[in-house]
Amino acid sequence: MKKQNTHSRIVKVVVSFFAVLIVCTWISRFTKSVLTPIVESQAPIRMSLQHTISKKGRLLYKKEKPVYIYAGILVDEVFVSLGQNVKKGDALVQYNMEELDQEYQKKEIELQELKNTSAMTWDRLEKRKIMSEITQTEDAVMELKSLIENNGIYCAQIDGSIQELDQKAGTYALETAAFVIGEKGEGFVVNINVSEEEQKYIVEDDTVSVMAQEEQEEFPIDAMFYDDLQDAYTIKICIKGNQYYVGEYVDVEIAHNSKDYDTCMVLGALRSDGNGNSYVLIEKEKDTILGKELVTEKVNVKIEDSNQEYVAVSSNTLSSDDKVIFSSNKNIEPGDVVREE
Repeated sequence: MKKQNTHSRIVKVVVSFFAVLIVCTWISRFTKSVLTPIVESQAPIRMSLQHTISKKGRLLYKKEKPVYIYAGILVDEVFVSLGQNVKKGDALVQYNMEELDQEYQKKEIELQELKNTSAMTWDRLEKRKIMSEITQTEDAVMELKSLIENNGIYCAQIDGSIQELDQKAGTYALETAAFVIGEKGEGFVVNINVSEEEQKYIVEDDTVSVMAQEEQEEFPIDAMFYDDLQDAYTIKICIKGNQYYVGEYVDVEIAHNSKDYDTCMVLGALRSDGNGNSYVLIEKEKDTILGKELVTEKVNVKIEDSNQEYVAVSSNTLSSDDKVIFSSNKNIEPGDVVREE
């Protein structure tokens, strides 16, 4: 009877031990599953990266005419603004009448002196030069007289749209074009400015998508040049179509595919060590006291190209078979144990 009781107690102890062991194992695995970071990974792939540049631009007339006004006289008022439509005869600027009268009198005196000099000059070449100056001065006198008769107002000579405006009120009339007026008849043009970084992804053979009023069409890039004043590259796109109108703002999208890169991955896989160096974490299977586990390993990489979604890298140690971690539900560092989702 005593032996049976002893045997029964031993059985209970053993059963209790294994029960506790099972519970502890379950708790251990449950705890590990909760605490171990869950990651997503993917092997690097070969691909090209698409770079998309989106801008907004205003449609201008393709045919342009620069407007030069009489230079060097104070302009009291400018009557037009950028993008404004004008008709022949519309006022563009108002000159200062006092300075206009002074310039007119000065040019009349200059003209009379030139005529007197011409009358006393017998050298053929010298006389020809003076006659050329007389013609220029006569033209200036006629222009000044016309401005005075019009109360100092210079008017547009053609119908069109003000596409460039450099003349400002309270400043002297420019030697260069004060305005550029676009004329209807040869379609439209849109100019957009891009940075030096964006310009690297654009070539003149590219086509661009232009969207206006929910209609989208593709047009080739007409020209690309560096604008010193804007400190940017200007992309010129010629547009044709009856559905467009001058002054309208359109959305312009330029898409360009890069060359093929051997090692590309999701942008989220890229990490930085804070010193300007980039790296990724990959999964490595290792034997531990708990069996085979996935452990993170750091691999340094160099960025070759990137867009909004992917990055192309080069590395001496990263292979196409490595599984690169691009997502994790917890913060992870090199050497951490992780598990796949």
